Amino acid sequence: MSKIRYHSPTFWLHGQAVDLPDYDDIALALERSGAVISPAELHGICSGLLIKDASTPEVRLHQIALGNTDKGDVLADETAHMLTQLMKATQAQLQDAELGFELLTPDEDEALETRIAAACDWARGLVYGLAEQGVKTSDCQADTADFIQDCLTLANNEYSVDEGSAEENEDLYFELLEFLRMGTLMAQEELQPLRAAPRLH
Repeated sequence: MSKIRYHSPTFWLHGQAVDLPDYDDIALALERSGAVISPAELHGICSGLLIKDASTPEVRLHQIALGNTDKGDVLADETAHMLTQLMKATQAQLQDAELGFELLTPDEDEALETRIAAACDWARGLVYGLAEQGVKTSDCQADTADFIQDCLTLANNEYSVDEGSAEENEDLYFELLEFLRMGTLMAQEELQPLRAAPRLH
């Protein structure tokens, strides 16, 4: 049975091609910079910031991931450059007319438990990013509020792979990714209706 494959296609922002950075490259850069955050959670935060305000400055993500770094810190500067790429690629994806938004998660060669944990990290990051933008579930419509609450539930629980066929477990994982992906786009439609509306035509 064929699976949905998230392969980091090229998107365009202000006439420039932008791609999501490689998951492992970001993981290494964050580790070298001393940042205690996974690439998946970081992308969730980035997405949460942008679905509320697409003009959120890149420095906001830098500060969340790296804190206040010293000028001339080469490792921090290299990581910041990668975070800028992540921010731009995510902006482009969220504005894509074909709904091409995708989650930054580990490669399919990684163990399923690792990928599920990353998806939960991503959900945690999304909730954090929305909170940073002042979004409250009490101010959201029911569907968006429920989605945010579901993300919070994912973030606060540990999940293991149930006994069953590998194919069934993989299908459930991809259903989880699709739930997070489409829920994020749905939330954007409410939080930025004027920006999101063109995608509906």
